[in-house]
Amino acid sequence: MEEIEEAKEKFLALVREIDPEVKCVIPERPSDITFLISFGKGNSRKYLGFSEDDLLDLLEGVREGEIKQKTTQIISEL
Repeated sequence: MEEIEEAKEKFLALVREIDPEVKCVIPERPSDITFLISFGKGNSRKYLGFSEDDLLDLLEGVREGEIKQKTTQIISEL
């Protein structure tokens, strides 16, 4: 489970890199292997599901571009 915590930290760093004003909350545990991640800025809020595998792929540097693109898209909609 330590790997998933590292992956969460890397994801939060990615969010801060994209927009430091965005508040991002990742649940402690996934629901059906998916983390429903909350993104907030001001009064706007969006949610996006990421699987455990997505987060672990980010940690390993796999599909990082795809994950960053997906995250950038949701943040731009706030």
